Amino acid sequence: MKSKINHWSILSLSMIFIGILLWGLQFYFSSANLPFWLGTLVFNSAGIVFGAYAQRTNGRYSSLGIVGNTLLLVSIFVVIFITYIVSGP
Repeated sequence: MKSKINHWSILSLSMIFIGILLWGLQFYFSSANLPFWLGTLVFNSAGIVFGAYAQRTNGRYSSLGIVGNTLLLVSIFVVIFITYIVSGP
Protein backbone atom coordinates (compact mmCIF):
# COMPACT_ATOMS: atom_id res chain seq x y z
CA MET A 1 0.00 0.00 0.00
CA LYS A 2 1.39 3.35 -1.03
CA SER A 3 1.56 6.06 1.63
CA LYS A 4 0.29 9.54 0.87
CA ILE A 5 0.36 12.93 2.48
CA ASN A 6 -3.03 13.23 4.11
CA HIS A 7 -4.57 16.08 6.08
CA TRP A 8 -3.50 14.57 9.42
CA SER A 9 0.14 14.66 8.34
CA ILE A 10 -0.21 18.25 7.19
CA LEU A 11 -1.81 19.24 10.50
CA SER A 12 0.92 17.49 12.45
CA LEU A 13 3.69 19.18 10.49
CA SER A 14 1.98 22.57 10.80
CA MET A 15 1.92 22.13 14.58
CA ILE A 16 5.70 21.80 14.44
CA PHE A 17 5.94 25.18 12.71
CA ILE A 18 3.53 26.76 15.20
CA GLY A 19 5.63 25.32 18.05
CA ILE A 20 8.81 26.78 16.56
CA LEU A 21 7.07 30.14 16.20
CA LEU A 22 5.96 30.08 19.83
CA TRP A 23 9.45 28.97 20.83
CA GLY A 24 10.92 32.03 19.10
CA LEU A 25 8.33 34.34 20.63
CA GLN A 26 9.28 33.07 24.07
CA PHE A 27 12.86 34.17 23.41
CA TYR A 28 11.90 37.47 21.81
CA PHE A 29 9.42 38.57 24.46
CA SER A 30 11.23 37.02 27.43
CA SER A 31 11.28 40.33 29.33
CA ALA A 32 7.50 40.80 28.96
CA ASN A 33 6.72 37.66 31.02
CA LEU A 34 4.21 36.39 28.45
CA PRO A 35 3.67 32.61 28.71
CA PHE A 36 4.08 31.60 25.06
CA TRP A 37 5.43 28.25 26.25
CA LEU A 38 1.90 27.29 27.34
CA GLY A 39 0.83 27.45 23.70
CA THR A 40 3.68 25.13 22.83
CA LEU A 41 2.35 22.57 25.31
CA VAL A 42 -1.12 22.73 23.76
CA PHE A 43 -0.22 22.86 20.06
CA ASN A 44 2.55 20.27 20.12
CA SER A 45 0.43 17.86 22.16
CA ALA A 46 -2.25 18.20 19.48
CA GLY A 47 0.45 17.66 16.84
CA ILE A 48 1.39 14.34 18.43
CA VAL A 49 -2.25 13.24 18.29
CA PHE A 50 -2.54 14.35 14.65
CA GLY A 51 0.64 12.44 13.84
CA ALA A 52 -0.79 9.33 15.48
CA TYR A 53 -3.94 9.63 13.36
CA ALA A 54 -1.78 10.06 10.27
CA GLN A 55 0.18 6.95 11.16
CA ARG A 56 -3.02 4.92 11.55
CA THR A 57 -4.15 6.01 8.08
CA ASN A 58 -0.71 5.20 6.60
CA GLY A 59 0.15 8.86 6.04
CA ARG A 60 3.53 9.97 4.82
CA TYR A 61 5.70 11.98 7.24
CA SER A 62 3.60 10.87 10.22
CA SER A 63 6.69 9.69 12.10
CA LEU A 64 8.37 13.03 11.45
CA GLY A 65 5.33 14.81 12.89
CA ILE A 66 5.29 12.66 16.01
CA VAL A 67 9.03 12.96 16.66
CA GLY A 68 9.17 16.69 15.87
CA ASN A 69 6.24 17.56 18.07
CA THR A 70 7.59 15.42 20.91
CA LEU A 71 10.98 17.13 20.74
CA LEU A 72 9.37 20.56 20.78
CA LEU A 73 7.10 19.56 23.64
CA VAL A 74 10.03 18.44 25.78
CA SER A 75 12.54 21.08 24.68
CA ILE A 76 10.40 24.03 25.77
CA PHE A 77 11.56 23.40 29.31
CA VAL A 78 15.16 23.78 28.13
CA VAL A 79 14.17 27.03 26.41
CA ILE A 80 12.60 28.36 29.60
CA PHE A 81 15.75 27.48 31.55
CA ILE A 82 17.97 29.28 29.01
CA THR A 83 15.62 32.29 29.03
CA TYR A 84 15.88 32.58 32.81
CA ILE A 85 19.67 32.31 32.67
CA VAL A 86 19.93 35.02 30.00
CA SER A 87 17.34 37.46 31.36
CA GLY A 88 17.50 36.63 35.07
CA PRO A 89 14.66 35.86 37.48
